[in-house]
Amino acid sequence: MNALLAVYRDEFRRIFALKPVWSVLIGAVLIYAAFYPQPYVNEALRNVPIAVVDTDGTASSRELARLIDATPDIHVAMTLPDFVTAEREVYTRRIFGVLVIPQYFERDLLHGRPSPVALYSDASYFLMHQRISAGVTSVSRTFGAQVEATRLVGLGIDPVIASAVTDPLPLTSVPLFNPQGGYATYVLPAAFVLILQQTLLVAVGLLGTLPGARLSSGESEAA
Repeated sequence: MNALLAVYRDEFRRIFALKPVWSVLIGAVLIYAAFYPQPYVNEALRNVPIAVVDTDGTASSRELARLIDATPDIHVAMTLPDFVTAEREVYTRRIFGVLVIPQYFERDLLHGRPSPVALYSDASYFLMHQRISAGVTSVSRTFGAQVEATRLVGLGIDPVIASAVTDPLPLTSVPLFNPQGGYATYVLPAAFVLILQQTLLVAVGLLGTLPGARLSSGESEAA
């Protein structure tokens, strides 16, 4: 037991006696713990700015833009007259996506015809591209289902049946192990294990290779 305690004592003495080992084993861990979580403090990416090019200018197109702006992922920062102007704003990094609502958008919906919208997003920022794409897709599907249900009700179909026809399989997503849907919740625990492992390996390597890291023969015998 005394020999084991002596080993612990000698190892701790070596760690604090050698500045490179101390800085890696203790200083690096403190610096990592303080600064590494900072990019993930907000947990999830929110309110990514995009522009809307509304070439239809009807109540339905404005409602679609309003619903997209109401999502927590996307913020409609500006409404522009044409795609060229919106593309220029993307290049200046004021926005990261452009939603183009086509002409006759409302008329086609009222006649039961498909009226696709076009989404352009900056894929060089993968997280922003993912948020914009998911947000616009979700709102567009919901908006289309509402329009179709309203049209069916106008034809005399029962509202309950109309809703079931437009959305026969409603999905409720519940994140079990990441309820906030954030990056820090699932990135940091695994990253910190990797950081601790690599700092320990570096420190152990320094203890075995630095000049003066090993105990002299006199110190070993005394221990």
